Amino acid sequence: MSEADKNSLPSLFNDPFSYSPHPMVVEASHQVLRHLKEADFSMKRQLSMDGKMFGVLVVQTHSGKVGYLAAYSGTHEDLREDPFFVPPVYDLLSPDSFFPAEEHEIVMLNDLIRDLENDRYRFIHIEVTEEIRQCHLEKIAMLQEIYEQGKVARSKRRGEILELLRSAGDPGMKESLSAELEAINRESQFQKGEIRRAEKKMKEEISARDAVQAESDARIDALKEKRKEMSGRLQRKIFEHFTFLNAYGERKGLLEIFGDSTPPAGTGECAAPRLLQYAYLNGYKPVAMGEFWYGYDDTHVQGQFYPSCKGKCGPVLEWMLQGLKVDPAARHSTYGCDPLPDSLSALVLYEDDSLLAVNKPAGILSAPGRSGEEKDILQLLSSLGYPVEGLKIVHRLDMHTSGVLLIAKNEATYKQLQREFVERKVLKVYEAVLDGEVSPATTGDGVVWKSSYEGRISLPLAADFENRPLQKVDFNCGKVAITDFRILRIAGGRTYVEFYPVTGRTHQLRVHASSPLGLGAPIVGDFLYGSLDRRLMLNALKVTSSFCAISCKSII
Repeated sequence: MSEADKNSLPSLFNDPFSYSPHPMVVEASHQVLRHLKEADFSMKRQLSMDGKMFGVLVVQTHSGKVGYLAAYSGTHEDLREDPFFVPPVYDLLSPDSFFPAEEHEIVMLNDLIRDLENDRYRFIHIEVTEEIRQCHLEKIAMLQEIYEQGKVARSKRRGEILELLRSAGDPGMKESLSAELEAINRESQFQKGEIRRAEKKMKEEISARDAVQAESDARIDALKEKRKEMSGRLQRKIFEHFTFLNAYGERKGLLEIFGDSTPPAGTGECAAPRLLQYAYLNGYKPVAMGEFWYGYDDTHVQGQFYPSCKGKCGPVLEWMLQGLKVDPAARHSTYGCDPLPDSLSALVLYEDDSLLAVNKPAGILSAPGRSGEEKDILQLLSSLGYPVEGLKIVHRLDMHTSGVLLIAKNEATYKQLQREFVERKVLKVYEAVLDGEVSPATTGDGVVWKSSYEGRISLPLAADFENRPLQKVDFNCGKVAITDFRILRIAGGRTYVEFYPVTGRTHQLRVHASSPLGLGAPIVGDFLYGSLDRRLMLNALKVTSSFCAISCKSII
C-alpha cells in the first residue's frame, strides 16, 4: 500500500451494478492481468479456455494508505493457493470443510446412475424387446391381412350361398349349402381368434420384458431422487455456512438475506462479495470496485469490465453495501440522453391517417417502464401537445438507442405492421460506432464476410438469467439471431458501421458487436457490453414497411 492523494479518491463508492471503473480500479486490474500472465502454462491455459470473472477493490486503511484487493469468482484449485487473491467467504475446498466428502458422495452417485443408464445389457434388453415387439406386430399384421383378404371372399361366397338357398328345392343341396355357410363362419371366427391369440402372446411376452425394464428404470429413478435430495441438502448446508458483513459491522446469513427465495447455486462465491467481506474483516474502507473478465468466452471480452451479476449478487451486495455511501447514479442523469425536442416538428418524422413515425431520443423509453420514473415516448408526445389516446407502439428500441420508431394510430395498422415485423418484411437499418477496428482478421467464427467491408453475423442469443437484462451467446438454448453489416469507415481506432438485422432479438446488435465470436468490438457507450461514453452510439436510421420508408438524421 502507498500514501494516496486524498483528492484522487472518489467521494462515493461506485454502484457495482452500474459504474464506470475508477482509474485506480483500472490500474489495479492491469496489475491482476499481469499477474495472471505470469502464471504457469497449465494454469494460464486452463483459465484462458474456461474464462473467469475477476474483481479488484481499492481500499484505504485507518492511516490513510491506499491499495487494492483482488479476487476471482467461483472455485479454482490453483488460484485458491495463490496469496495474491483474497480467500473465499467460506472455503468449500478446505480440508476441514464438509463439502469435499459430501460432494464426492454425489459424484459417486452420478457415476452409478450414468453406469446404469449406459449399461450394455440394458441397451441389449431394450433392443431385443423392440425386435420381439416388431416380430409380433409383423405376425399380427400378416394375420390381419389374411383375415381381411378372406373376409372379402367369404362375404362374396355368403351372398352366393344365401341366394342359392332361397331358390334351392332339394333338401340335400340345402343341407350342403348350410354346412358350407357354417364352415365359412368357423373360418372367420378361427382367423379372428388367431389374431387375438397373437396379440395376447405379444402382450404377455412384452409385459414380462417391460417389467424387467421398469424395475431397472425404477432403480435409476430412485437413485436420481436420492441425488436430488442429497444435492438439495448439500446446497442448503453450503448456504448455512455463508454469512456476510456490511459496513456497519452487522452480519447476516445467506438464507436470511434471500428470505423466501432460494439462492442460486454458487451464490456468495463471486468476486465482489469476497472483496467486501475481506475488507470489512480487516478494517479496510472500500473506495472503489470493478469486475472484469479473463480468458476466452462466447460473450465476454478479456479485460473488459462488467456489472456484478444480479441473480447471485443482487441481494448479497444490497446487504453488504449498507453503511457505505454509494453513488446513486454511476452513469449519471446525463448518460445516453439526447436533448429533448421542444416542438412536435422536431420529433415527428412522418404522419398520415394510420401511422405516426417519430425520431425517438436516446434516454427515452419506447413504452412505459415498470418503475414509472423514466419518461416514455407517449409521455413526451403528450407533453408537446400531441393527443396520444389510441396510439400503439409497433416495435421497440432500447432506452439508450435513438432513431425511427413506428406508432400505429389504429388497431388494423398495428396488426398489419406487427405481422410484417414477425414475417421479417420490414427493412431496418441501424448505424453504430464500434470501439475498435473491425476487419476479417479480427472477427470471430460467427461472422461470414461477403467482401472486405460487409458480411453477416449469425450467433444464437438467450437471456442471461443471472445477469438481467443482459443477453448471451448460447448455442444450446439460444434463438437464431442474424445481423448483416456494412463498414462505412474506420477512423481514430473506431469502426463506423451500418447494421441490417434480419431477426429482432433483444440486444441483438449490441451482443453481435461485442462478442468475440462476432465483431469483437462493442458499441461505443454500451455500459452493459462495453464501456461508458457520452451515449450509446446506436441509432435506428431507417425503417421501411409496406406503409412507407422513413429515415432520421444520422448521428455519426
